[in-house]
Amino acid sequence: MTSSKKSEVDGEALKAAPDRHYQERLVAFIDIIGFKSIIDRTVVDPTYLESIIAAISEIRDQFINDRNTALQKMIRDQLFPDEFETHVIQVSDCMVISKLAHPPGALQSLVIDIALAIHILISHGLLCRGRIERGKVFHSEEYIIGPAYIAAYLAESAEFVPAVTLSADLQEFGARNQPDNPKLEEYFNHFVIPHIKNTYFIDYFNDLEGFIDMLEDPIQHYAGLRDIIEREYNNASDYRVKAKYLWMIDRFNESRIVKDRRLRKLRK
Repeated sequence: MTSSKKSEVDGEALKAAPDRHYQERLVAFIDIIGFKSIIDRTVVDPTYLESIIAAISEIRDQFINDRNTALQKMIRDQLFPDEFETHVIQVSDCMVISKLAHPPGALQSLVIDIALAIHILISHGLLCRGRIERGKVFHSEEYIIGPAYIAAYLAESAEFVPAVTLSADLQEFGARNQPDNPKLEEYFNHFVIPHIKNTYFIDYFNDLEGFIDMLEDPIQHYAGLRDIIEREYNNASDYRVKAKYLWMIDRFNESRIVKDRRLRKLRK
């Protein structure tokens, strides 16, 4: 091919290439806890493998394959009818969700998405931790790259307990960039609560007026969470692992569903 022809081809290729540039986005990096031991168990317990696949499939159905399922429509109609440009990548035990940062209520919308993922995992006997960051990132259906993604990944790795966290600065950004929908604002104000080290976390221990009853009976759901905590705490031999579940025991015992005596407390 002559140099002139090659230049013409290269020029046409550049014109056809998609517009790839950084955007200001909210990025959440979510990691299923203890996935190595989970996989080890699936080798000897085929029924557990089915449970893991079911959990991942349900999350993919909600956030990747079909964002217009009956459950998603119900939640969006009630809490945030306005669409946000949302992208999701899920590989094995990790899921990354991002949204454009500037629309009013973008962070509140992302918190709802993450809360739903947390509760789907709980309903399948699984826990997760994660981090939300804001910054420059390029995120398509195939790729994600940028400093905000790296920041979310590193912060998630540093998180000790099963919680999805965000900085106080980002919480304040959400408070300033409020949604028009009062239900969305109310959810954010109730369930994004102080954590440690100038951070907040999504309070999945008290989500009774959220959308748990769209997934399953709230008592059954939180009894399942209690069983997960009890199992993991009793099976842990390392005191550092026990410490993370002690944090969960305290949060669970302080929850409304326990204080209302609808479920028994967890013992340490």
